[in-house]
Amino acid sequence: MAVEVLGLMNDNRCVSSITEIGVLVAITGHGLAPREGGNVIKEELIAITSLLTTTKGTDICTAVKNSLAEKEIDLKKNVSVRTDRAPSMVGKKNGFISLFQTDVGYSILEFHCIIHQQALCAKSGLTSLDNVMAVVTKIVNLISSQALNKRKFDAVLDTVNSVYNGLLMYNNVHWLSRRNVLQRFVDCLEEIRLFLKNEGKIEQYPHLLDVMWLSKLMFFTDICQRFNELNVKLQGTNKTIIVMIDLIRAFDAKLHVFRNDIITGNYKYFPNLKKNISDLDVHEKPGEETVTKEFISVIDSSINKFSARLSQFKE
Repeated sequence: MAVEVLGLMNDNRCVSSITEIGVLVAITGHGLAPREGGNVIKEELIAITSLLTTTKGTDICTAVKNSLAEKEIDLKKNVSVRTDRAPSMVGKKNGFISLFQTDVGYSILEFHCIIHQQALCAKSGLTSLDNVMAVVTKIVNLISSQALNKRKFDAVLDTVNSVYNGLLMYNNVHWLSRRNVLQRFVDCLEEIRLFLKNEGKIEQYPHLLDVMWLSKLMFFTDICQRFNELNVKLQGTNKTIIVMIDLIRAFDAKLHVFRNDIITGNYKYFPNLKKNISDLDVHEKPGEETVTKEFISVIDSSINKFSARLSQFKE
């Protein structure tokens, strides 16, 4: 049996100050399963427990043990635990893992959630493009957070018979939405320019006319799509650690393919970037060397982040 503690959850959309943890249990049994070729894996979210006061390792450990006891699950059958490695989880003496292992009575395997690590790699590996996201967020908020501006922008979309009814707002907590926000922004770029021009605010956002910034926007949108695809593949039931590590290794190899794609200038895996560059006049195109250096640096950073964070599974 493997236990996963889904971390401290306190969604900023909620007015409650109560923190909650989720307890997921994966149980391996004997028998043939077509997709696994051997053992059957059953996963169950057995509890979402509230921590009413403090969120120390002792509080988490007590909550997890109580949740397992309510379902009559024997602690002694546990072989591993997976967390987000927050300080309250991994403290040497009073962290959840240390306390839980003491209660189990023997050494168990401890893993940092692979999906969480992949998310951290995606965020930290692309930090050099945070300024692009900041500009996009500022413009989206200008249009979408003010009722009058939103109605005016919706009218612009209606005028051009757009398939969209507005922009998507970004929330850093739900970081996977970043790609969707960027793609919608790219698809509505001309309408955004027109709206800002009508409002006399286009001069406040020179980025929208800057060739290099637009290239970064397109690259950012495309690379976020690649990371989102990996994240979706890592989710779902019956994903053993072997399957997940194989997916991570495959993506690591893909990053080198993406790198070569940028170097050769084919942009096969970067459709938004390719379209943007092909639509530019030959005199408007950014210097090839500048583009290559900038984007290779981002991909190299992602490669390094994956290598460092997932070194545990290479041992």
